[in-house]
Amino acid sequence: MSLGLAQTPHSKARQTDRMRFTGSLRVRTIGLLLAGGLLAACGAGASAQAPPTWVPKPDFSGEGGPNTAVPSPGGPSTNPSAPGQPPGAPGSSSSGPDPAVVATKLTAPTGLALLPDGTALVGERSTGRIVQVQPQPGKPVKTIRTLTGVDASGDGGLLDLALSPSYVEDGLIYAYVTTATDNRVVSFTLTGPLTPVLTGIPKGATDNTGRLVFDEAGMLYVGTGDAGQPALAESATSLAGKVLRVTAIGRPAPGNVASYRRSVRCRRGVLPNIGLLDWPFATA
Repeated sequence: MSLGLAQTPHSKARQTDRMRFTGSLRVRTIGLLLAGGLLAACGAGASAQAPPTWVPKPDFSGEGGPNTAVPSPGGPSTNPSAPGQPPGAPGSSSSGPDPAVVATKLTAPTGLALLPDGTALVGERSTGRIVQVQPQPGKPVKTIRTLTGVDASGDGGLLDLALSPSYVEDGLIYAYVTTATDNRVVSFTLTGPLTPVLTGIPKGATDNTGRLVFDEAGMLYVGTGDAGQPALAESATSLAGKVLRVTAIGRPAPGNVASYRRSVRCRRGVLPNIGLLDWPFATA
């Protein structure tokens, strides 16, 4: 014999409400557990990554500009370049000689001639001194000889040097010089006397300039200044303001034309490319 209690409609309603509350609580609990698991997994993944490496950024770029590099801690150090020079530019280092400078303390160097051994003869315009310069920096500069009687007034002096086409055999050096009375071309050896090659080139208060160059045929081209008188460059009877073509001993070069055309004025020893005047007073 069993005893039972009859459920009224009101008690059934209360039982249904409890079931709904319990189910809702279970759903919320499962959701919280899932969310907690996801957060734990994210935290574990983030902690497994390596920590970032921080390099401090300067708050002032200075003369290097906004792209100034910051050296890494413990990395090799480099010498900074001088302001206004790119990194690695010649002369950017604060110490050591400039590799492009092979001679210093020269007085008005003007003429230059390269010797067969790779050294150079350099003439000083105002002193008449000729020195031998080595092709490497820091080497001694040796005085070869000094030409006496050189007049440095009015842009004059020892103005240019040129080696004889047969220098290995004869050792001759040619020079364009200003004297007390004229401008002229002379030849000499390192120890011998001066021999006049071409004389009587007008001398003036200014523009006593000149240049020398030999061509492949051994003919000597002499560029002369106008001695401060532009009209002399237009004159067929003057050696001033011209480009003269002579032999190695100063004679008229073979093949010179006998007639004269107006020549381009030659100043500061610059050889014009037209109006070539050959000695004596002829154009090519």
